[in-house]
Amino acid sequence: MEHDAPSPRDRLGALPDCLLHHIVSHLRARQLVHTSLLSQRWRHVWRNAPRLDVDQREFQHSAAAAPTTTDHERERRGQVQRFEKFTHSLVLHRGDHGPNLSLDAFRFFVANDLCHRSSQRLVSTCLRRYRPVALDICFGIGSCIFLRRESLGADLRFLTTLRLEFLALHTGFDHHLSASGCPLLEHLELKRCCCLAFEEVVTSRTLKTMVLDRCSTTEPISSDDGIRPRIRTPGLASLTLDLLDYYGAWMHDMPALVQATVRYHTTGVAPAWLPYGFDYDLLCSLYNVARLELSGLPPLETVMVTGLPEDSHQSGPSFQMTTVDEDLPKFPNLTTLLLNECDLTGQVHTTMLELFLHNAPCLEKLILHYCKLPPRSKTKRTSYQCMNLKLAEIKYSDEVGVCQVVQLLLGVTKDLQKISIMLSKD
Repeated sequence: MEHDAPSPRDRLGALPDCLLHHIVSHLRARQLVHTSLLSQRWRHVWRNAPRLDVDQREFQHSAAAAPTTTDHERERRGQVQRFEKFTHSLVLHRGDHGPNLSLDAFRFFVANDLCHRSSQRLVSTCLRRYRPVALDICFGIGSCIFLRRESLGADLRFLTTLRLEFLALHTGFDHHLSASGCPLLEHLELKRCCCLAFEEVVTSRTLKTMVLDRCSTTEPISSDDGIRPRIRTPGLASLTLDLLDYYGAWMHDMPALVQATVRYHTTGVAPAWLPYGFDYDLLCSLYNVARLELSGLPPLETVMVTGLPEDSHQSGPSFQMTTVDEDLPKFPNLTTLLLNECDLTGQVHTTMLELFLHNAPCLEKLILHYCKLPPRSKTKRTSYQCMNLKLAEIKYSDEVGVCQVVQLLLGVTKDLQKISIMLSKD
């Protein structure tokens, strides 16, 4: 493609188009367009950048200077209007001086909800026009919008990465995660999203990594037998879950999972329809991992409760405890276990730590960071051995239970010369 010759001092402009496109693709959209003012050589470079980063915060620099509330609101709306005008022109003119309209990545950040409808139209237009390989949509705190299936009514066959933050995902959105919606999707990341009315089964055979960060659902379980929506990802290798109390509507089928990180965030506002046994079922779905990290894991008696709460006039819901020795899942491939700020005590005849040691015969590395450790009365002589355990690292702020854990580890290790136990106190 012919282009204007750079000036003698424009050494950067002397680079070939492919390198210039890569360089400018790391700029936000407004900065990207401003490069057209540098020289005649740069006039059309921005139009064929492989990545597009549209960020409303580029238009917010002067809002704080408004002297009154009325002026502030007027300036805020003016910023939205300038942002909408800019994005409309950007989509209209980007790519019209080059043969390739497709994008490697499209990122869209909106700081407030005044441009709700225009944002929906922009996302839909960009998806149809540019068919990005990676899509990243984020709405700032306090500006969560509803993203309906028709808002993404575009060709998503080329999408391999999808990141969404602070969005309310309506009925039918889950179809985009299936083979018919995104047949090439490999990375899915949902942060602070509200997922409404997902179907019973969502299947993605191409997904390799998944991040669900403090997502929620407002829909109770509809079936009488307590069956929850299920996410089937037979090829998933890496999972990261940051869980809220009221997350628990989804189940997971992940037979190829290699590593998993699960963090619990207790809010104290779990809805009455949330079923018991979610923690236990989640542990069962992680049976194949080689590396497992758990943070904030509740005590054993909470994890091992099964069933749905009964609507009765008693002081609390009724439930039934499972037989812990038999029902805790086996982890035949687990080599590294990290427990951070977990409650390893429990009120039953064994402890969570002992159950993990008993059910992970290949465990090589055990890391305990600031966990609530079992008291002396819970430790006892064990009938099993951790033949492969080589390293145990314990960080603690309270000495209660530390000696008992060390005794437990020494008791399950056949060859004491092969294990290193590291203790550190804050």
